[in-house]
Amino acid sequence: MFIMYMQVVEDRRLTVLESYKEKCEKLEKENEKYIITFSSLYDNDRQYTKKIKEQEDLIDMMSDQLAEEKNTLKIKQTKISEPKVCLRKKDSENEHLKSKIVDFTTVQNLRAQVKELQSENKNFKSKVVDFTTVQNLKVQVEELKSVNESLNLSVEELSKARALAEATLRRI
Repeated sequence: MFIMYMQVVEDRRLTVLESYKEKCEKLEKENEKYIITFSSLYDNDRQYTKKIKEQEDLIDMMSDQLAEEKNTLKIKQTKISEPKVCLRKKDSENEHLKSKIVDFTTVQNLRAQVKELQSENKNFKSKVVDFTTVQNLKVQVEELKSVNESLNLSVEELSKARALAEATLRRI
């Protein structure tokens, strides 16, 4: 009777161990998948942040140039004395300003691109939260490993008790 009881306990223990091992393997696979995804997202985030910084620097530089050229234009306008010279200079400056309008449009387009990249950057940062989930899964895997080790110790103790009971029953 006792041997049958020990066999049932042993069978249950093995079933529980298999279940824990399967859960551990599943969690470890998910963990690896999340780590790969996080690594990729982190690299993308770095690249987008770098692009955003470069475009912001370009926008700042072009804005500074535009402001300097506006100041230069104002200074030149005050120095003009002859109408014919004034008209020629204004035509030349108008052509120059037309090219700057194109540059300003480029700056506006770059700003739109920066905003788009910042939006994408936010999306990547939200995916970083998934990494936290991966870390929590790691903790759970470690806890399951600890439970598994405890069960292994319990199995050893049960095996010893079983051997002792069998030896006692043989003596009787």
